[in-house]
Amino acid sequence: MKASKKTFIEELKKLGIRKQVVESYDEIDPKYFYDSIFHKSLYTNDTMPIGGGETSDPFYIQAKMLHHADVKKSSRVLEIGTGSGFSTALLGTMGKEVITIEFLENLAIAAKERIRDHGFRNIRLYAGDGTTFEEEIGMFDAIVVFAACYTRPISLIRNLKVGGRIVFPMGPIHQQQIAIMKNEMELGEDELMDTRFFDFCSFRLIRGPYGTDLYPLIGSQDKVLRDSSE
Repeated sequence: MKASKKTFIEELKKLGIRKQVVESYDEIDPKYFYDSIFHKSLYTNDTMPIGGGETSDPFYIQAKMLHHADVKKSSRVLEIGTGSGFSTALLGTMGKEVITIEFLENLAIAAKERIRDHGFRNIRLYAGDGTTFEEEIGMFDAIVVFAACYTRPISLIRNLKVGGRIVFPMGPIHQQQIAIMKNEMELGEDELMDTRFFDFCSFRLIRGPYGTDLYPLIGSQDKVLRDSSE
């Protein structure tokens, strides 16, 4: 069956994706965020080049991550990995305020123009390392990371409000799953938050201490384990 917005929306409903997520996909047209040569891949789990060697998020996995984030109209949301700005626009329709951070400046600039053209006034976009903050950006009800982490991104988790949740792909390059952590502790408590795992997925590693900085060590270990099993 040819991919289309209608079939995609119907499938999201069958999967039990939250109503606000489905409505955001119905409202925002992804064609504005991706080069027309790749539009045949819209509403599929295929990825599309977006520049700088980066690719788009698979739509179905993206929708499931947004579902698990449980963004509400009153939510303050942090997004790591702006990309083309499409996921940012989706979040902008769902939450009260969105802070989004993109590592590559050229992608951040292009996404900012698209977001501005759509008339959003509740989105602030930054370029830089999303795992470290040069200024106080406050606490968030939801954090969504569209890049894979080898380990739990502690610097981001610290910015979760009580009751808030973070959604991120976790694991090595060849085996990742959507991970969800919910902050059910009061400030100052020193317990580890439970991590729940869902669908398998495949994302590029996040830049910095939770991804690319660990790859020379963990990546070589992965290779040794694979080679020994062959």
